[in-house]
Amino acid sequence: MEDDVTTSRHHYIPKFYLRGFTDRQGKFYRYDKLKDDYRYVGTKSIFWEENLNAGVLKHPETGEMHYFELAEHLFSGLESMLAKSIEILRNTDASTRIMAVPAAVETIKQLIHFLFWRVPSNKALLDKLMDEKTLGDLGFGFFDTNGKRLTEWEEKMKDIDLWRKMYPALIASGRASSSFKMNNDIHWDTYYMNWNHAFVTDNPVILRSFDGPASLEGNLLFPLSLNMLIVSLDGKKKPALAPMIAQLQQGNPCQNPFAADAKRK
Repeated sequence: MEDDVTTSRHHYIPKFYLRGFTDRQGKFYRYDKLKDDYRYVGTKSIFWEENLNAGVLKHPETGEMHYFELAEHLFSGLESMLAKSIEILRNTDASTRIMAVPAAVETIKQLIHFLFWRVPSNKALLDKLMDEKTLGDLGFGFFDTNGKRLTEWEEKMKDIDLWRKMYPALIASGRASSSFKMNNDIHWDTYYMNWNHAFVTDNPVILRSFDGPASLEGNLLFPLSLNMLIVSLDGKKKPALAPMIAQLQQGNPCQNPFAADAKRK
């Protein structure tokens, strides 16, 4: 079935994530840095591009190009599952120690990957990942009925636009390979802020540095809501982070926790 893609708005930051930063009216202020203006908007009207997740498939005989929203449907299914878990996490407090629960950490990691790889500003990183890594490197693949990996078929699939559009969801769901393993001991924690306001950007994962998929498994800051900040750093660095978090919890400005070498990706 060919989809009509002329009127489709595809969000690259899911609405369920944005709702963690809205007021009681379900809105927030959007700052457009290109136009240098503010607007009071709802979650439906920002962080989207037209036909962003519509993939192209070429007919093998006629050469006609057909557009399908298969990736958008795949993303919607994963968003529905993640939204339920994220809502539970957002309703916890400091006494819960929720990040001591492995399932909670895995949910956050899945969301981080899902957001990072679908943001348009990270497209060059995603293209490089798709071109340089095999499907096996990324934790998924194609197999015949005897369980043999179809490596030649996998390489051909990497050239199909419709398939490439689905990578953000596939990567988020298949993080079992060594490409996503970090060598150091990462400590995950949740900080609950006394903020009346906060901000979220169109690239919400704040990294110390990016050296590949494993960089999204630790050493980062990730705002989950107006009052909830997820932090993951090397275990030895947690004491150094504590003064900065204390200032944030009191609503005071502070220096960048990653100092001069910090990068926004």
